Amino acid sequence: ITHLPAHKVKVVDTTGAGDSLAGTILWALAYGYDLQTGAEMAIRVAGEVISAIGARPTCDIREMLEEEGFFELT
Repeated sequence: ITHLPAHKVKVVDTTGAGDSLAGTILWALAYGYDLQTGAEMAIRVAGEVISAIGARPTCDIREMLEEEGFFELT
């Protein structure tokens, strides 16, 4: 068991947050990331999704995660 803190964001709309969280974790596991790293990515993606109206993030998620050191753009 571990604790992963959420990022502070202004919550605007929670539509799609759970799907984004689950999808990011599954993507990370499918591409060989460990569960903790996948969960850290997912928390960040879900935080981005809930900070705007609708189920889609307003930024390039891959670029955002790369800037935060999760992986490099290829």
